[in-house]
Amino acid sequence: MSVLDYFKKEERPESKPGNVPEKKVEAKAETEKTVQKPKTVVKPVVKTSPESSLAKNERAALILTAPHISEKSSLLSTQNQYVFRVIPRANKPEIKKAIEALYRVKVTSVNIINRPPRPKKWQRQPGYQSGYKKAIITLKAGDQIEIIP
Repeated sequence: MSVLDYFKKEERPESKPGNVPEKKVEAKAETEKTVQKPKTVVKPVVKTSPESSLAKNERAALILTAPHISEKSSLLSTQNQYVFRVIPRANKPEIKKAIEALYRVKVTSVNIINRPPRPKKWQRQPGYQSGYKKAIITLKAGDQIEIIP
């Protein structure tokens, strides 16, 4: 047996001309008429994440990375605005819910600044200083957050 014999089609007695019975032809015609398309089943899409099983405050803590402490952020705190570093995929509604859940304050607005990575040199080697996303949160008048560095 050679390698090419493996790929040869076997001749079946039904496939030879003049050897096809009439009943088989009719049976094929009947099956072609009754063949139905399979029904498509639409499954509901449920978005689940590993964070969904966590408590509300734990999910909020995952969104907020750390308070961003600088001269500018300390000046903004006198105007009832606070700056936090957040995870890169966080959006404004998620950040608002996280701040309200953790600190029990009313957030009036959220502004997001996305700082891209910047090229730097270290020992004559090119590299990048990592980028991050930060959120400036404005609170309702009278609310405060104590940020401990």
